[in-house]
Amino acid sequence: MPFPSKERLARGNWWVPGNDQRVKGVLSLSEARGARLELSESFWPRNYEGRLGIRPHEIIVGESLAGKFTLLNCRESMPDILTNMSLCSAEYVLDGACFDSADNISVAKASVDLTLLHEWAGVSGFVVSGLSGERPISIKYEFPEDIVLVSTPSLTARLRFTLEGLSRSHVQREVSLRQTPRLLFEFPESILWHDLLILVGRFQLFFAWASSWPSQICALDIWSDTTQPPIHVYFRAKTYECPEFVSDSDMLFTCDDLRSMNGQATHQWFTQYDTLEPLFELYARDMYSEELSLELAFLSLMQAAEILYSRLYRRNRKDIEMISGLYDRMCKVLDGVLTNDTGFAREVIIERNSIVHNNPHKKLDKKRAEHLHELYYTVRLTLDTALLKWLGAPDEVIRSIIKRNRQYSHLLRHLNAGITSD
Repeated sequence: MPFPSKERLARGNWWVPGNDQRVKGVLSLSEARGARLELSESFWPRNYEGRLGIRPHEIIVGESLAGKFTLLNCRESMPDILTNMSLCSAEYVLDGACFDSADNISVAKASVDLTLLHEWAGVSGFVVSGLSGERPISIKYEFPEDIVLVSTPSLTARLRFTLEGLSRSHVQREVSLRQTPRLLFEFPESILWHDLLILVGRFQLFFAWASSWPSQICALDIWSDTTQPPIHVYFRAKTYECPEFVSDSDMLFTCDDLRSMNGQATHQWFTQYDTLEPLFELYARDMYSEELSLELAFLSLMQAAEILYSRLYRRNRKDIEMISGLYDRMCKVLDGVLTNDTGFAREVIIERNSIVHNNPHKKLDKKRAEHLHELYYTVRLTLDTALLKWLGAPDEVIRSIIKRNRQYSHLLRHLNAGITSD
């Protein structure tokens, strides 16, 4: 979970595994400063000559009255010359256990909360209505069933619902219960901490792509032993602009859409992720880079299109043939929704070459920016359609998804109108 807004302190003894030296210190966790460990005596050797700069520690562990802690990816500052005190920072803080090494952190189960996961799941609770009057209303509450996203011999990933709260909109008339989903990973054979971070990152990108908004991790708990309480993971979370409410029309696809993809979409994403990993990295760059210009975003999508075409269709063709091939495939899927524009591929390549070669006659004025913006979203629509097809979505499901999307439905009306007028 992100570091707490209100500072939390833990006074105790701290040490580096493999070193018998135990040092008193105070760990502070706060949103403003992250994880800071003030040590009464430095871990630097006193006879070490190069005591300038920063000393990295893979791991620091400690025990206090507040519990056990494991600090990962630590950096210790140069100690004070007179007191030998020093200050350490940490990227992750595991609250609830002490580990000797990052390689010894085995994870049997993990629970993750992501932004917009509730809206994406589409399970907002239920309402129990009763007769007005003085008679008591009997309410039976049951959690929704888990939604299995991935099931393989090495991993089961599901959405599990927890009770967030109870609210009554009118006494004796209506009671609303709201469930909050969390992403639950279960591993028949425990995996390492580093592998868990990679897996969580892939799920995070999947939900960012599905919801069309940057997905942020709100909480992370792990279990090394499922019979023991969870270990809470603290980290510094970068925040991104995200609306308070997102409807189905703002997302690319929802959990209900996922269910209509024959149950293979998420399995395909995570078992075949390596095939298109560079493409997904470009998508993440486009989505999470807040200061990426329109021209650079357009070039990133062009590079993503090249990766997708070469790795899925394994054909070495000229750029214009590649874009034309992807666009024609999209038009076949969106038959009846989008009219094929035979000049689209040529326009895309002209714009790409103008940006790459810095054509002095192609300044980014308002008119060209609007045209480039249209080409950008058309290329993105082409890629999204190809990826949905790759996930195994039937053509009719893809058409329904694209037509419902607010951004793409507006784009399709504009494109069809432009082609008709030509």
